[in-house]
Amino acid sequence: MPNSYITESSLNTYPNHVEIFVTFQSYTPPSSSTNELAFSKGDLLVVIKKDSSGWILGKSSPTSVGYFSKNFGRSYYCNETDLTTVIPQFFNSPNNSPNRPQRQTQTLNKQKSMLTQKTFAEAEAHDRKLAKDRFSSLDDKSRNDRFTNCVFDLARSENAYLSNLIIFSNAFINPIMKQDSDFKRQMLEDPAIATLMELFICIQKQNSSILSGLNQFKVDFGEHVDRSILLNNLQSTFTDYSQHLLFYAQYMATFSEAVSSFDKRARKLAAYLKKFPIPEPLNLEQYLTLPQAQLEVYEEIFMR
Repeated sequence: MPNSYITESSLNTYPNHVEIFVTFQSYTPPSSSTNELAFSKGDLLVVIKKDSSGWILGKSSPTSVGYFSKNFGRSYYCNETDLTTVIPQFFNSPNNSPNRPQRQTQTLNKQKSMLTQKTFAEAEAHDRKLAKDRFSSLDDKSRNDRFTNCVFDLARSENAYLSNLIIFSNAFINPIMKQDSDFKRQMLEDPAIATLMELFICIQKQNSSILSGLNQFKVDFGEHVDRSILLNNLQSTFTDYSQHLLFYAQYMATFSEAVSSFDKRARKLAAYLKKFPIPEPLNLEQYLTLPQAQLEVYEEIFMR
């Protein structure tokens, strides 16, 4: 099947690859929307075009085309030779038959998961090499300017991110952790929920430390502190990022199981949120996915 059948994107960085978007949550467009794409959590969408505003035009099947926000998941590049396994809904083959035996379906899903992880890792490694090569090709002044801009962008992003982490912790996590109630016991008796909440607090505390270092860099830069001193002071901040990313890895590994556990307690959770609502503009799931969204910000900034 020709590649043009799947995607008309001209933004593909990798020859003979197709950009696949993995959804982290389900979405049903409002009835007033005629051009948005509906999907379920875990769906694989084919990217056609990207807009600078964050909207993506994509396909969930050969005939289902629409727009969706980049905040609903993240993308990776899949080799064309693997597409029949990764997105079988785009191919007319016996493997896509609804009468396929359950064991065969399970095997295919396992292969797809392994393949997704492998191609995603390969794409990230390729991105890192490209970013390193681009940075190495710059002259000294351009490198310094690029680095300074990245730190400033990172500080702005971390400030907004930390504000939302604090809002959610104060409105939802801390009250549950501190109270002695049946609701707390019902929530925290589940190891995935308990772990996710603890990791969220760890990420918030670590983020506060990192943001402090980034803000100090901004102050020192404004006071024309010698660049060697600037970089030396910033070293500990970037060392903190290593530990910070370990928390993210644990959070991502626990997230799906925790969300499933929240779903099983949906009625009790809804009753609690009606009595103790979470501040807008985000809802519970959006607050819980803040770390995943911030990982994309890190990738965007550090891969320049």
